[in-house]
Amino acid sequence: MEKEVEKNDRSWVFVCIIICILGATLAGTTMWGRQFNWREIVIVAVAALLGLLIGIIFKNRGKSGKTISFILCALIFGVLVGGAKYLNSDAYLVKQPWQKQAINKVHFSYPGEFSRNEIAEELQEKGTRKIYTIQTKDRFAHYMEYDFTDEYPTLEESVKNVVTSMTGSLRASTSSIKWSKDAYITDSIFKSRFTYTYNRKTFTGFAFGYEEGNHCEIAAFYPLKKPFSDAFLKKIEDSITIE
Repeated sequence: MEKEVEKNDRSWVFVCIIICILGATLAGTTMWGRQFNWREIVIVAVAALLGLLIGIIFKNRGKSGKTISFILCALIFGVLVGGAKYLNSDAYLVKQPWQKQAINKVHFSYPGEFSRNEIAEELQEKGTRKIYTIQTKDRFAHYMEYDFTDEYPTLEESVKNVVTSMTGSLRASTSSIKWSKDAYITDSIFKSRFTYTYNRKTFTGFAFGYEEGNHCEIAAFYPLKKPFSDAFLKKIEDSITIE
């Protein structure tokens, strides 16, 4: 009988550990996607330790002890998951300082690091191009720089062509793209929000273009699973400068 009770107590400790680890894993997935990194490993390890301590402390206190330990583990689960959702929300992100990004003359702010992408030679036929991108499981953004050596389209056409091409490469519906009627358009600047359909959902993105002679710079931002809030898009729009 004592052995059975001891076995049940050990099983309950294991349950406490699993509840806390599950909360930490879901929090890590919310924050950084399915790819493990050192921060997620640390959070999982700390959560597992808390579950172990709670299970050991309350395992011999009967039903009331197990009830208390379950409530404590459930609270840890809720705090981890809820905290991760808030830290990953636009309500939190728009309050944080964003890194300044620069494409030659176009500067803007966006959270995270952009990385340089290699461009195939056939895409360089009409001029030189540079492209930088950043992608999470929920969103994608890029900025690029063109120096044309041949005939080139108007700035508005360039921006819209880039957005159409990119939404197609993201496997979104290019035929569903609709541009804002409030677009700001001059000879050297194009700025507009746009909507498109991705996985049967409609999202709102934003694109900005700058042109000076044969030099063109374009930045565009695309939700993939998580929509941009109006405050998030406005912070990008307000941060854009030509320097």
